[in-house]
Amino acid sequence: MMVRGMGVGRLPGRIAKVNYTDAAYGLVFDDVLSMWGHRDSLLDPCHNYVAMATSYFQNSTYVARYYVVYMMAKWVEWVSPPRYEGGRFTAEGYAAPVMKPEVFAVYYAKYESNPASRHSYDVGDLYLCKYLDPPLPCKDVQAPTGVFTVEKTQDGRWRIKIDASVALDRPGLYTFMIIAEDLRGIKWKPMSPWGDARVGKCRIMEYTVAK
Repeated sequence: MMVRGMGVGRLPGRIAKVNYTDAAYGLVFDDVLSMWGHRDSLLDPCHNYVAMATSYFQNSTYVARYYVVYMMAKWVEWVSPPRYEGGRFTAEGYAAPVMKPEVFAVYYAKYESNPASRHSYDVGDLYLCKYLDPPLPCKDVQAPTGVFTVEKTQDGRWRIKIDASVALDRPGLYTFMIIAEDLRGIKWKPMSPWGDARVGKCRIMEYTVAK
């Protein structure tokens, strides 16, 4: 999610028309405070959908308008959408032919008292990890146990079925993720310090639960 704020002294009688063009331009070309993470997210070819919104904040001395741009990677048709309940994570669906499911991972992040003060965000530290095809553990990270199936169907799509035991052992946010290899071979150049790691890898599922 990308947020760009604009402060003003007082709200006019009628809210000014939203200018998403200027907001998006700033996120791409004036994003150094966020180490170019917003720019990379907007240009990442993994993201094929976008949601936009505008919010306002006002108190006795200050008014702010925020442009919210949320980039999404929608590549899976879910038969059974991602769900965590009773210590088990389940999901079943079909990924597009160009997105080969590669890794199932769970990330952990502590609660923060004021996350809105940050200029950039992530999903935390790697908590659990398992390769999907073939189903092997990741190096130096505990692997979840359960059923992890990835099969190529006759129409070229990838059938995914996961039924895993996952214990959430401390308070915080846990993000379940499937990372796919992007088979399209699109070339692009991220600018953020960690950006090269995302080239050719798409997060085709992100599902967060709180404990």
